[in-house]
Amino acid sequence: MLEVIYNSNCPKSRAILEYLDEHNIKFKLIDLKTHQLSILELKNLVKKLNIKPKYFLDRINKWKEKIGAKIEALTDDNIYDILHTTPDLIESPILIKGQVAMLGTPIDNIKYFVENS
Repeated sequence: MLEVIYNSNCPKSRAILEYLDEHNIKFKLIDLKTHQLSILELKNLVKKLNIKPKYFLDRINKWKEKIGAKIEALTDDNIYDILHTTPDLIESPILIKGQVAMLGTPIDNIKYFVENS
């Protein structure tokens, strides 16, 4: 089953949900506002996205004053800790199907992902 990690404050996330509803695509919703991803869930997500944790450094850099971290000194474990405690830094929406995940932008990629993963 398709899973969607989303942030209810994000317009792109809401657009994905509308698209899935309009096309009668069943999905499980994981709202980052009500479900804090564990470190293990974050590690699995990064693996499924086929990215490195450092992918999130640009987003973390924008929040560095709030986080109080020196970006260049962050290890992968530090990044996971930051993402765990500051879920707004997780780019959303994210679609997961089995062992594969993709960022839900651009929206044109969703149909291909849903039908071919």
